[in-house]
Amino acid sequence: MTFSQKKVLYSIINKMRSPITLAVFATTKGHFDHRNIYKSTINDLFNQVGRNFFADNVVHIKREAGDETIFSEMSEFFSSHGFNILVSHGSWKHYDQSHYIEHAKDVITLMSNQLVQRNQYVFWLEDDFLLRTVNDDLLAAFKKSVSLLESNPNILNVRFLKNQADTELLQDYRNETYEIFSHNDVFSFNPSLLRSRDAWLLAKGFKTYYFNNTHIHIERFATEVLKSIPFETKGIFSSFQLDYAKAVHIGEKWWTPEVEKTIKF
Repeated sequence: MTFSQKKVLYSIINKMRSPITLAVFATTKGHFDHRNIYKSTINDLFNQVGRNFFADNVVHIKREAGDETIFSEMSEFFSSHGFNILVSHGSWKHYDQSHYIEHAKDVITLMSNQLVQRNQYVFWLEDDFLLRTVNDDLLAAFKKSVSLLESNPNILNVRFLKNQADTELLQDYRNETYEIFSHNDVFSFNPSLLRSRDAWLLAKGFKTYYFNNTHIHIERFATEVLKSIPFETKGIFSSFQLDYAKAVHIGEKWWTPEVEKTIKF
């Protein structure tokens, strides 16, 4: 799709809007001392779908003490890009139980917010991912996601996998379409489209049960909450095939703006 064709498509979409809330998890801590990765995530996404594609844009910023400057910068950026901003205070460390506890609090705050809940779907996105599709057509990927969820109430989400290792970890899966397959393994916090109703149930599950069960990995806990919803079929989660769409995790030590420019499908 050429740039001019995308501009025409954006203008149409901006009038129609999607039934999706963009819900972003962000932190003033950054990732491996990279404090501006969130800008790459949002700019890259909006360059592909347009900044008015989503019905609402909401970001939750986890603010740590002493991060006043970066918090101010983040607030200004997200505000200028049309986001409603939610803020909570907390301290955490990577690969530590404090990370999971604070993230659970963020899930409760963000996924139960009325701006998320007033639209039918929510796109769950942490602030250090880029999305890539085979034909540089992310709009088509979102359309396929919504179509699948609309036509199959037993499918809970459509996830962007990161790499082949993600696929190999998924057990007992079967093909749904060429682009998307379903599985009954885990719910991941990687980029994912899901129903706002289920996001609310997940937030309620965290609020009610998680803080007495913090020994359970946060994604495994989320999986068990969502699997408690009654479904008729076994394959309740789904993911894009890697040869159609994927997520690139840039919250890594190797990330630089220069390296980012080289990231293709």
